[in-house]
Amino acid sequence: MSQLADYRLLGELGCGSLGRVLLVRLQSSRTLRAMKVVERGQVSSAKQLAQLEAEGEVLAAISHPYIVKLYHTIRDAACNYYVLAYAAGGDLMALILRNGRIDEPASRVVVGSLVLALQHLHEEYSVVYRDVKPESPAC
Repeated sequence: MSQLADYRLLGELGCGSLGRVLLVRLQSSRTLRAMKVVERGQVSSAKQLAQLEAEGEVLAAISHPYIVKLYHTIRDAACNYYVLAYAAGGDLMALILRNGRIDEPASRVVVGSLVLALQHLHEEYSVVYRDVKPESPAC
């Protein structure tokens, strides 16, 4: 069972509507991870909290090369912490901003990977992912 004390904070990777994503290091193996921190006070309704819990359960069950792996969920009195694989390239929007644009061959790879991930979610888990935007896919 993983605990917050098992991780060392290295920096912040980004912010979203419900929380922020931190870069952390697992102390025992020195492995880098991303940690999504969601403050329960930021969750405005019971429905939103249920959706967040369901997202964590689905992510924990999924094993797919184009979907970021969820390793652990940690909860305390104030927050839910989701320990995820660290995608060093950042999200798709960061890649676009860094390079100015993505050429057609790379775009085909990105879109194909995204379609395969969405297809897997839909067919294997009956999940319809409605939040597709450049800030979501990790590279």
